[in-house]
Amino acid sequence: MNEEEKFTQYVKNYDPEDPQIALKIRHTWKVVSTAMQIAESLKLDEKTKRLVKLAALFHDIGRFEQVRRYHTFIDSISIDHAALGYEIVLSEDFLDDLSAADKKLVSIAIKDHSLFELPVYEQHDAKIQDLISRIVRDADKIDIFRVIANERTEDTSGASKEEIEMLSLSQAVKEALLNGKSILRSDRKNALDVWVSYLGFFADLNYPISWQIIDQQGYWRKPLEQMDFKNQKTKDDLKQVQRLIEVQMEQKKVLLTQTRNRQ
Repeated sequence: MNEEEKFTQYVKNYDPEDPQIALKIRHTWKVVSTAMQIAESLKLDEKTKRLVKLAALFHDIGRFEQVRRYHTFIDSISIDHAALGYEIVLSEDFLDDLSAADKKLVSIAIKDHSLFELPVYEQHDAKIQDLISRIVRDADKIDIFRVIANERTEDTSGASKEEIEMLSLSQAVKEALLNGKSILRSDRKNALDVWVSYLGFFADLNYPISWQIIDQQGYWRKPLEQMDFKNQKTKDDLKQVQRLIEVQMEQKKVLLTQTRNRQ
């Protein structure tokens, strides 16, 4: 079996009728597609593109067992899904066709994909490790915008839409968003903090094309349009965050145009 077939066979061990399992299967294939789109834009060689594809394919392999055991995607109240995925990918035969060095590159990208920030890699192939990890992180974030826009808040954030609409942003989360920063898991105090964390992803996008894809898809705006927050301060704060992101989006468009003109 090739790697895609191995993935498909593995997830048959889990209930496809479970909305969270179905969500993660859809998410996986979207991340693979987007990761390849980024890789193509960077004009990577075929070997590197294959490693990117495999890291994307198995990046969330730990989510399936996380859902089976804990019925949640929230790592802080269950298990670190990336660390679990790292263990699974090394214990299964998913990457057995790779050399030891390439298997390490892919497995580390899986282990590190959900870190607040990537470590400084120091091994001899640090440059390629950093590249694979950053592409997978961007592709993952890009599809999470779609997930937040289209999936039930119960599955993504652990609370109903109505419950989230009643909440207020925690101070640390609000300050991070208004300062264009990613949100620390430890700063998230309620389901609204979890739900709104996707807006912090913009602070950690690595490639101009990632901004372009997000802008073209338009998913990032939809959750904000769908919510009817009862707290006026929350409404005002999120409108301000949205304006800040719109400015950044325009700046990235200019950068991408300039980059293409130089090519």
